[in-house]
Amino acid sequence: MARHLGLRRIYGSQKELPVALGKEDLNVLPRALVSDLATAVVTLDGNRIREVIARIAESNAAVGQKLGYFADRCAYTAILDATREREDSRPNR
Repeated sequence: MARHLGLRRIYGSQKELPVALGKEDLNVLPRALVSDLATAVVTLDGNRIREVIARIAESNAAVGQKLGYFADRCAYTAILDATREREDSRPNR
C-alpha cells in the first residue's frame, strides 16, 4: 500500500511527544490568559490560537511548547478540555 501511495518511512530520532494536556499544565498561567485561550479555541481561529499560545510561551516556554504541539495537530478538543478542567478546579483565581 505504501508503495502505491508513494509513502516513505523516515528514520531517525523521534522527539518525545506530550502524552496529555491537563489542568496542571495550565495552573501556572493567569486566569485571563487561560480564558483567552479557551475563547480562541472555541472560535477555531487558528491565527488567534497561535497568538495566545505565543503569549503563553513568553511566560512559560514549556507550556507554550506543549500547547503548540496540540494546536499544530488541530487537537483543539484537548486544549479546550484542559482549559475547562482548570477553570472548574480554580474558580477564584
